Amino acid sequence: MNQKNLVVFLIIAFIGTNSFGQEILSAYINEGLENNPAMNRENFSLQQQVEGIKEAKGMFFPKVDFMANYTVARGGRSIGLPIGDMLNPIYQDLNVLKGSDSYPANLENVNESFLPNNFQETKFRVTQPILDPQIYYNLKIQEEQYNGQLAQKQAYENFLTGEIKIAYFNYLQSLDVLRVYESSKNILEENLRVNEKLVANNKATRDVIYNSQHELDLLENNIVQSMKNLAASKAYFNFLLNRNLAEEIAVDSAIAKVSWEELSYEALEDQALQNRKELQKIESGLRATEQRVKLNQAGNLPKLGVIADVGYQGFGYDFGSDQDFALLQAGLTWNLFSGNLNKARVQKAKIQHDILGKQKEEVQNQIKLETLNAYNDLRAALAYVKANESGLESASQSFRIIRKKYDQQLVSLLEYQDSQYRFTNAQINVSLAKYNYLTKKAILERNIAGEL
Repeated sequence: MNQKNLVVFLIIAFIGTNSFGQEILSAYINEGLENNPAMNRENFSLQQQVEGIKEAKGMFFPKVDFMANYTVARGGRSIGLPIGDMLNPIYQDLNVLKGSDSYPANLENVNESFLPNNFQETKFRVTQPILDPQIYYNLKIQEEQYNGQLAQKQAYENFLTGEIKIAYFNYLQSLDVLRVYESSKNILEENLRVNEKLVANNKATRDVIYNSQHELDLLENNIVQSMKNLAASKAYFNFLLNRNLAEEIAVDSAIAKVSWEELSYEALEDQALQNRKELQKIESGLRATEQRVKLNQAGNLPKLGVIADVGYQGFGYDFGSDQDFALLQAGLTWNLFSGNLNKARVQKAKIQHDILGKQKEEVQNQIKLETLNAYNDLRAALAYVKANESGLESASQSFRIIRKKYDQQLVSLLEYQDSQYRFTNAQINVSLAKYNYLTKKAILERNIAGEL
């Protein structure tokens, strides 16, 4: 890669003892991916698609059914058969010729009912499709739907990973802000004690005590607000991991270290378009609609199948050799006209394919926009970190000098409080800037579906 074409900017990275913190965060991410209810829902949807593929494959295999029915009937239509009228005269003549009664000459006419009474049929039926293109295309559709569901699951994994990172950084930021306020509280309390001594020794008026107490009260309010933010960030982080909302969170104090790295926006954009599972889901949908077009077109093709029956059939349950039977049938079905039903289905699938094509173009542009914004936000966050670190150094040195002067009564209380206020704010701003940078980094990583 040509270094001259790279856009160079700082990235907060994990260095030194930071590897331990990375293990902490990685463990939390794995826990969230395993336990998060929405993630579990995605897993169930994926399993459902697996069963859909099994169902589609099962249509290629023979279907075996056991079928049994027994019929009892009375009345209904019947047909008269003049058996006696036709055969009795013939048998009488034969008996005369033979001089014996060998043939029955007293047969009665028969009245046979169309509804068989005491009739049973017990059999096994085997149905095997031989030629059915729609079964093949249905399997292809199910496979692409599985790929789309898998891509959706992976897209949510990427989203959840980013959310866990951001929630963890927000929690650490809340801790850091609270730490700064607690440190400032110690300074203000010490200042209050000094002022009380000065007043007691008639070296200052009581207004210095009132001012110091007011500043301490304001700080107490900030501490209460920070504790509220800390509890909220802890609860949300544990919510993402599906844990008790008040469960303690392991802290990595070195996670906000800074190191240098060079990145190219063009490379980030390419990585985003290549890795984002939302695009892969749409591509699976496009392939599925292509197969659906072929499936509906195959509705006009002939279908060939075989049916085999083996069992017993007759009056009464007498499974003898006179009742057993076997039947083999080959069937051909060819739909010649169905009111343009298949044609309409084909057009419907083609329209859906066009819709997905436009959706893919829209998602590509959205990914590019999100990546560009996240990249610029990261650069701006970096500049904010550098500015606040410089401001903290200045405020720290200034407060150290003014505090010594105040102890020697060389500066006013107002000047001392202003210096202390700027020092406290500078500490908070650096913390906010660093964790804001980590958050912007996590957002960019989520947009490119990869690590920086």
